[in-house]
Order: sequence, then C-alpha cells, then structure tokens
Amino acid sequence: MHIWHGEVYKDKADVKLLKNEPNYVKKRYHVLVKTTAKKPFHITRKQAAEMIGRSIRQLYRVLKRFKQEGITGLRFKSKRPKTSPKKIPNHLEQRIVQVRNETGFGPDHISMLLNESFRREGIQRRIHSSLVYHVLVRNKVIDQERRRRKKLKFFEWGHPLHLIQADLTKFNGVYILTMLDDYSRKGWSQALKNGTDDTVIKAMKTLIVERFENLLTDNGSQFSRKNKVMREYCEAFVCGKHIWTSIHHP
Repeated sequence: MHIWHGEVYKDKADVKLLKNEPNYVKKRYHVLVKTTAKKPFHITRKQAAEMIGRSIRQLYRVLKRFKQEGITGLRFKSKRPKTSPKKIPNHLEQRIVQVRNETGFGPDHISMLLNESFRREGIQRRIHSSLVYHVLVRNKVIDQERRRRKKLKFFEWGHPLHLIQADLTKFNGVYILTMLDDYSRKGWSQALKNGTDDTVIKAMKTLIVERFENLLTDNGSQFSRKNKVMREYCEAFVCGKHIWTSIHHP
C-alpha cells in the first residue's frame, strides 16, 4: 500500500497512472483499494458498492475487470455491439455520402435517386430514406452541416436604409466599392481607379444619394475613426451612427 495526499494506492506507480483518468475512475480505484486495505482505511464491499452507486453484483464485476485489466478496467465499457449483421456494405455507405456531397439533397431525394439507379442496373434492392438519414448521421455529414450553420450569424435590421454595409476590396488589381442594404439585401458596387479616401467617398455618394440611418464598415484606413473625409461624409449622409467591426465581420 502507498499513501499519497491522504489517499490509498495499491502501488506507488498508480499515482502517475491515475493522473489523467476521469474522476469516476479515480473514485472507483480508491474505493476498491480500500476494500483490501487495513484499518483505518478498510471499508466493506457493501460500503464500496454504495460509494460508487452500484449493487454488490455490479461491484464484483468491476473488481474482476480491475484484477484482469488494471486501472483501464475501471473505465465505462462501450455498449456498442461488436458486430452489426444488418449494417449495409461500406461501398453503399460511400455511395450515399457521395450523392449527398455532389447534390446536397436530403434523405428522401437521395433514396429516390439510388433506388432508380438500382432499378436501371437490375439490382433488386431498395433503400429507405430513414436508412439514408442514419448513414449520413453515422458519417457525421449532417452534424458537420449543422455546426457550419450554427457558425453563421445573420445581420438584418428592421427597415430599408436602416443599416448600410460598405466595404472596399481589391480584385485583380481593381478597387471595388460595395454597399449593401442590410434589410432588403439590395447591393450597389462600383469599380474605382484607386483606393484613396476622396475616391471612395465620392463613389459612396454616387451609389446612395439619400441619407440613411446607420453605416457599418470595417476599420480600414478609408473608413477609420480618424479619417476626416469619412467623418464629414457621415455628418452629411448618416442620420444615426457609424459602426465599426473587425475585418470579414460581418
């Protein structure tokens, strides 16, 4: 027995082995070791079962795995079946995923396409849409798309001209100014001869001639808080405020 920080260990090496294990494994370990320890650390197996929330019968199973496998035997075992007799062949799973990637269709349309393909190929097989769905979930295709959708944040204001987004980009050596109404999603753009402050502001006045409520831009030099030309434009055309965001957002 080895005592470390008030806990009982079977061997000194177990202190290091338990370091990265989950808390429930550590608890199981200390409880099982105490069943074989001497007083004042000894506890009965009935007490041990209560401490880890298991019956006596379940405790003996855990103890048996602990003796056979060591600390790794204390981890929860997967309930996943070792074999899946009804699982569809891998080549068919890959075909379902391929159709999904190439078309973006849902389970209903994918099953219809595959069943029609089987009919033309003379294959006596039908795939239900529920099976297609489970294959897509198992291959994490649907989960990945859900995560991508969660990352998208939509910016939309309540009325036209409530928020105008403006951005200056350079494409193939040409400066392009774009302005977008965040409500109607109507956009305007204009190619510029250069990216100077005066050129950008002149183009903004040309694209939207009326006053609007708010302006959303990044912190580029043309839209900077310190830019006098931009401040004068906002005083003349923006009724509300100029909102600055980081690059590529939104």
